[in-house]
Formats: sequence, C-alpha cells, structure tokens
Amino acid sequence: MGRKKQRQRQKLLGIYLLPTLLTLGNLGAGFYAIMQTVYTLLDPANPRWEQACWAIVFALVCDGLDGRIARMTGTTSSFGMQLDSLADLVTFGVTPALMIYVRWLTGYPHTIWIVTLAFVVGVALRLARFNVQSGEEEGKGFTGMPCPAAASVPISFMMVYDTYGSRFSNLTDANVRAFMPWLLLGLAYLMFSTVRYPSFKHLNLRRKYPLGSIVLLVTTGYVLIMAPALFYFGGAVLYLTLPLLLLAFRPHRKLASEMLAESGEPPVQG
Repeated sequence: MGRKKQRQRQKLLGIYLLPTLLTLGNLGAGFYAIMQTVYTLLDPANPRWEQACWAIVFALVCDGLDGRIARMTGTTSSFGMQLDSLADLVTFGVTPALMIYVRWLTGYPHTIWIVTLAFVVGVALRLARFNVQSGEEEGKGFTGMPCPAAASVPISFMMVYDTYGSRFSNLTDANVRAFMPWLLLGLAYLMFSTVRYPSFKHLNLRRKYPLGSIVLLVTTGYVLIMAPALFYFGGAVLYLTLPLLLLAFRPHRKLASEMLAESGEPPVQG
C-alpha cells in the first residue's frame, strides 16, 4: 500500500513538473533576450536582435503550453499562476521595454525611459488584475489586452523591420523613433483597459470544423513557414486591432437596430 501511494506521488510530481518547467522556460527565454540586448549594447557592430526576438517567440510558445497542459492534466494551482505571472512580467514586460529602449529610444532625452516604464507598469497592473479576477470570467475572454500579445506587437515589428525594412524608403530609424513611444503608451493603456480580447484557452481541437477552416489552416501554415516574421507581425496586429474595430462599429450597429425597430423592420441581428 505504501509503494502504491509512493508511485502515485511520483506520478503527480511529474505532472506538476512539466508545466513548471515550461513556465521556467518562458522566464529563461526572457532573460536570454535581455542578455542578447546587453551584448548588442556592448558591441553595436554585432547586433543580436534576431536572437532576442526569437527568444521571445520561444517564450510565447512556453507560455501558451504551460497553462493548457496544466488544465489538461488537472494540475492548475495558485503556485503555478503566481510563477507564471512573475515570468510574464520579466519576459513580456521588462524585456521588450529594454529592447525597444536600447534600439530606438536612446536618441531621446534620458527622461524617455518613463515611456518604457509605463509599458512595464501596464504589464504589472494587467497581471495583478488577472490574478485577482482569475476564474470570474472563465471562457469569456480577457478584460484588457493580454501582456504576451501586447509584447508581440513591438517585438514582431522589430523582426519585420530587420527582414523587410530595406524595401521601404519611409521605414527608417528616425520614423520608428517618432512613433514607438506612442505605441508603447497605447499598449500600456490597452492592457489595463476594459476592452474585451478573445481567449483561445479552451479551443477544442477534437470538434469538427468546416472545410474552409482546414484551407485557412493550411494557408496559415504556409505563410508561417515561408515568412515567419510577417506571420507573427500580422497576427499580433490583427489581435490588437480587431476588438477595437468591433468596439468602434458597435454604436453604429445599435443605431441601425433602433432605426429599423422604429420603422417596423426586423432589427439587425448580431
């Protein structure tokens, strides 16, 4: 009987170990990106932005898998949630802010660091609110932009800039320096806003989907293989803007429904 309990305990430990290792992989990738940024700062002739950006992509994969595996195995815990938040603060808060500051904002007066601080504070507030409200809005999406998605916008832009920037004459360091502070401030606001963003935590891969979904999936996979930086940037921008567009058109839909109701027509559905 004692051996049986010991085996069960070892099995339970192994299940808890896997999501924890993924969370630590997220944290380690964020720290690795910081080190690549420091190396670039010390040796500007040999920039390591590509390594730093791909480290953030690896951290995104780890961050997406740790929670899903924990839910699939029934091993979610308060410890795991707190550890994940600490890792996210470093990887998706401090690291992108440092990367953007070193690459594009050092030409400003020294007080520009306040902009990057605002982004880090936005991540911290977003994670704190998420931990407090965890479980209250299960399956209803996120209130405010998730910090991994917010970090993906400037990081994916950096990847696209390095890959395709030379093809566009207007895409220069000077122009990027002009809009990057506003982008960071906007992302900081969205993270602690009440804008609803979709969640893919409970995406059911076992259910049947229309044939068009398979075509879309194959096309997405092709773009991912052929142009990974462009795919990453496009997905980040789409996730950023789609809820804002829906929010912008919602009053017009409501007004149309009221006008049709007054004229005796059936109201607009949706």
